[in-house]
Amino acid sequence: MQSKLAQVGLISILVLVLTAGLGVAGQNIGLGLAVAGFLTVAFATNLRTSSLKSLFFTHRWQFVAGCIALLWIGSLLVSTSMNTAVAARFGFIPGYLAWAVLPALVLLSGWRPTGQQRNLVGTLTVCVLVGVAATALAQYFLGWKLSGLTIVESEHRGRGFYSHPLSLAYFALLVFPVTLIALLKNLRSWMAWIAMMSCVAIVFASASRTVQMICLAVTLFNVIFMMRGRIRLVVLGALFTCVVLTAVTSNPISDRFRRTFAGQEDRTSHYADDRLVFWHAHWLMFKDRPVLGHGDAVDEFYRKPWYEQLETGGEFRKIYPAHNMYLQVAVNAGVVGLGLFVAWWVMQIVSFASSAQGSRGVSAWTGSAAVQSLMALMVGGVTQNAFQDSVVRNCLAIGISWMVLCRVPGNRLHFIPR
Repeated sequence: MQSKLAQVGLISILVLVLTAGLGVAGQNIGLGLAVAGFLTVAFATNLRTSSLKSLFFTHRWQFVAGCIALLWIGSLLVSTSMNTAVAARFGFIPGYLAWAVLPALVLLSGWRPTGQQRNLVGTLTVCVLVGVAATALAQYFLGWKLSGLTIVESEHRGRGFYSHPLSLAYFALLVFPVTLIALLKNLRSWMAWIAMMSCVAIVFASASRTVQMICLAVTLFNVIFMMRGRIRLVVLGALFTCVVLTAVTSNPISDRFRRTFAGQEDRTSHYADDRLVFWHAHWLMFKDRPVLGHGDAVDEFYRKPWYEQLETGGEFRKIYPAHNMYLQVAVNAGVVGLGLFVAWWVMQIVSFASSAQGSRGVSAWTGSAAVQSLMALMVGGVTQNAFQDSVVRNCLAIGISWMVLCRVPGNRLHFIPR
């Protein structure tokens, strides 16, 4: 019986990893199968034993985070119901449930992978990264994308199997700290090098300036604090040389940054950047309903009156979402929802930081990697609706669930095989 339950747990994790690189439809199928699998294991094991109390105490921060997430969904339900200006739509609920419950459900299942199973999951993760990177680079250089099952011409920018390049960029932002720390922990691991180079290729091909800058900052931080002696100086010198050469030569990265600083990129109004228009309009929306917000049914037609209040210097056609996940949460769920949202991030960071403190080996570095991934996404969310992107939110749930298994005491887990 136990061996069959272990197989269910392993298959559930493999399905999550395999579908992480797909679009929303594929991810949702994977999440549905994984939730069903972990529920089966949970009801057959821990939910019928007296170990629940110990489990809740050991992982209390993770369970508190899950409760906060459910409260946040509840606040969004209330906000949507109370906004009489639009018809209440509640189709968003399933899209948030996996984010709220999957990490806690993985813990409740009690499943702990063997060393061979862990290496299998790590190998599949690397294979997924390689496949996504190869696809993104092909799209960047050849200019194509998938429209359904058809290849069509598109901008020269990687998006993988996702619908938008920024979805791919923020997927890479979540994975980047993990692959970087895994490499710095074992510079002789060729699998770690493959994973790291694949992640760098994705960051390059997605062409997100925010993600590129955050990844550079994460790299500098880890090189300074994880490396020692002469090798640290060599790596810092190499990074400095690459940054200078990128800045002083004409290339896709430097050219886009120059256009940004010159006000020639993402500017169709008299504002310095179109994101400032999005932020201004959503700030006006927030001030109109500051406590509970406007609910989830905030589409382009609904947003238009607030955009029309702005002096944009002409007709402004980009009636877009906030491009700031905190401001978007505040508009949708008010200060109540924003408080719960920030509390969830704090609980997750506390959960992984507490596992890293006083720990040694894998449990310590995976806890640190998870904290850095969360903080990187928090910073990146200032310029993009990262959390509201279903692809990114699903990857966040999958990543946290896997890192929860990585940090369970006694687990000798290697994210990337030696």
